[in-house]
Amino acid sequence: MNNWQLAMTILLAVLLGAVIPLLFQMRATLRAAERALHETPPRVDATLVEVARLVASTSEVVESVRSTSRVLSAIGAAVGPAIVAGIRSYREAHTQLDSPEEEDHEPRDGVEGRA
Repeated sequence: MNNWQLAMTILLAVLLGAVIPLLFQMRATLRAAERALHETPPRVDATLVEVARLVASTSEVVESVRSTSRVLSAIGAAVGPAIVAGIRSYREAHTQLDSPEEEDHEPRDGVEGRA
C-alpha cells in the first residue's frame, strides 16, 4: 500500500467517524419532527374549537351590550326631557318666589341712600 492510499484511508475513516454521529443525530431530530407533526393537527383543531367558542361567547356579550344600550338610550330619551322640564319648572317657581312683587313702594332711605 502506498503512502497516499494510506492517507486516503485514514482521511476516509476520520470522515466516517464524524459523519456517523451526525447521521444518528439527524435521525433523532427527524423522528422528533415527525412526532411533532403528528401531534400538532389535533392540538390545532382543539385550539380552533376553543377560539370558535370564544368568538361565539364574545358575540353574545356584544349583542347583550347592544340590547342594553338600546334600552338605556330609550330610557334616557324618555326620562331626559322630563328631568329637564322638571328642573325648568323648579327654577321658574323659585325665581318667581325670589323676585320682588311689583307693588308701589316708596324709596327707602337705607344704608344705600346715605352714602
